[in-house]
Amino acid sequence: MASNANRFPDYTFRPRNALILAIVAIILCAVGVVASVLGGVHWFGVLLWLTAGLLAYILWVHPRVAVTDDAVTFVNPFSDITIPWDAIINVETKYSVTVNTPGKKYAAWAAPAPGATSSLRESRRTEREYQRADGRDKAKFTTMRAGDHFTTDSGIVAKQIRDRLADKAERGLLDIDRTETAVVSRRWNLLHLASLLLLLVATIVTGIAAV
Repeated sequence: MASNANRFPDYTFRPRNALILAIVAIILCAVGVVASVLGGVHWFGVLLWLTAGLLAYILWVHPRVAVTDDAVTFVNPFSDITIPWDAIINVETKYSVTVNTPGKKYAAWAAPAPGATSSLRESRRTEREYQRADGRDKAKFTTMRAGDHFTTDSGIVAKQIRDRLADKAERGLLDIDRTETAVVSRRWNLLHLASLLLLLVATIVTGIAAV
């Protein structure tokens, strides 16, 4: 009889490089706002810096991937996508962590695959590891793409999802009869959309008024 005990703790991934970039960007935006206020600059400058700061938060701080016993959730800049395990067919890492379901593919903003420079660096690292490996251990390197490497954002997240999916399949906890009918939910982040839209409109209006 299959055990229903959860062997994996809940896991949340946030890209470290994006967080560092966001902190730098938000600090610069804060300095820009203060400079605009103290310098007596028109409100256009203040609103422009506020818009840039909000965008940095939405794109780099807010996104994450949550892997729980019930589902995989991609918290993207403007929407949250919750994918039940029964709906998952496989996981790709070509451009970012992408979960394939019978009807659609869903990508995680927080777990992009490495770019050209990073891919080259990971390929060289993989080649060195391949040279040090022997026998059957070499087989795992033959089909590994840069996005699957465990030192990349996409590779870290993909491994978490694949390991838990394989464990559920092994223990008979996946209902393959529900694969076609399992519902993937998407919840739009109306606060982000409305806030950004209002700031953009206000920035444009004050910019036109300043001309």
